[in-house]
Amino acid sequence: MFDCSYTGNNPPSDNLVQALTRYLGQESVTYASGGELCGASAPAPGVVAAAVSAAEQADAVVITIGNDGSNLAGRVAPPPSRVNTSLESLGGCLENEGTDRVSIAVPQLQLRLLSAVLNATQATAAASDGKGKPVIVVVFSGGPVDLTPLKEAAGVSAILWAGFPAAAGGSAIAATIFGDNAPAGRLTQTFYNEKFLSEVPITNMAMRPGAGPNGSSSSPGRGYRFYTGENVVYPFGFGLTYSTFSLLSLSADAGSANVSVANTGGTATAYTTLLFIAPPLAASGPAAGHPRRLLASYRKEHYAVGEQKSLVLPFSPRALELAQVDGSLARTPGV
Repeated sequence: MFDCSYTGNNPPSDNLVQALTRYLGQESVTYASGGELCGASAPAPGVVAAAVSAAEQADAVVITIGNDGSNLAGRVAPPPSRVNTSLESLGGCLENEGTDRVSIAVPQLQLRLLSAVLNATQATAAASDGKGKPVIVVVFSGGPVDLTPLKEAAGVSAILWAGFPAAAGGSAIAATIFGDNAPAGRLTQTFYNEKFLSEVPITNMAMRPGAGPNGSSSSPGRGYRFYTGENVVYPFGFGLTYSTFSLLSLSADAGSANVSVANTGGTATAYTTLLFIAPPLAASGPAAGHPRRLLASYRKEHYAVGEQKSLVLPFSPRALELAQVDGSLARTPGV
């Protein structure tokens, strides 16, 4: 597992292997290191074979991938800098303050390791009872990565995005895997496909779709409010729970929305209700420069199994105002 701190190497903390071992016992956990998959041109000898062997013998597999947020300056030649950093030479997974990524793809070495493990688990299942064994992929990164290969891969049972966890991250992840913690998070960013990077040049800082400043290339916009393209893997606000929920009714006035939310599944858990406001279609086109939708309010509540709650989601009157060409805010009919 990566040393995934935001500003460098933290003191030794509770890692995921230790946390899983506390749940299952030392004799029930087999750990295979992925080796140095940042800054390597190929996996170290035996790394893939060891991971495949461990996966074949396991009843369930937890595999960790993602970016490295540690301070690589002391072990990468030449040292990373704002001028000479090459993400290719770092395995495509360096992510640190002051060092921009040139790709949002999962590093190829990690995908190769994941593919080998998935092939092994499926082959083992086919040779036994024909049922696939659970494969949980834990993703570490400080920002969005293209999770398309994981989402589309046959054999991936679950994807858990963990960000760059702090000292108790291993325990929190293990508790989520074993159901002692019911996840209820939602993405604070849009997770795009790698193709997004070719749609929106890094030099085009405009949020709205259309031509960039000084005649620069056109783009489909940025962010959940303005993006009009098709390369979204997981949208802003996406998040699953271990239960199911239904929105039973919705009404709104000029300052709030009223909705009934029911936990229709079999797990007590928190759930965050998001309220979006969308301008009329005629007012939301690229020429108008208005957002396609915007988050006006939200509310997080805990629900027992079968519980239903009537919520009031207040929002500011300014949420109904849209920016005009001169920068002023004004109400638009229909909003």
